Amino acid sequence: MEAQLIPEDEFDSSYRPIPTECGDLVRFGRDMEGFPVDQIWAIVEPGDGSLYAILGYHFVNVIGYVVTEVPWPNEDIEAEWHVSEGDEEDPEQNG
Repeated sequence: MEAQLIPEDEFDSSYRPIPTECGDLVRFGRDMEGFPVDQIWAIVEPGDGSLYAILGYHFVNVIGYVVTEVPWPNEDIEAEWHVSEGDEEDPEQNG
């Protein structure tokens, strides 16, 4: 079964990311200590410039982690963190 993909604004409102003491959302290493695994999302970059939040700990293409107030459900879900489409302009369109 393919993961359900939700947009970033829905992720933010549904799961409510918890900022660090410095106000950052992306965490590293010990910043996740004390949180249950079902509140931890890995931020991954699959190679196309976009970023996605996926459930739990991962080790490949991970740029950091986000901890949320609301635990993720028992279903497979992914969230857009940053989608790069439109970031690069086509030089032929700019004349």
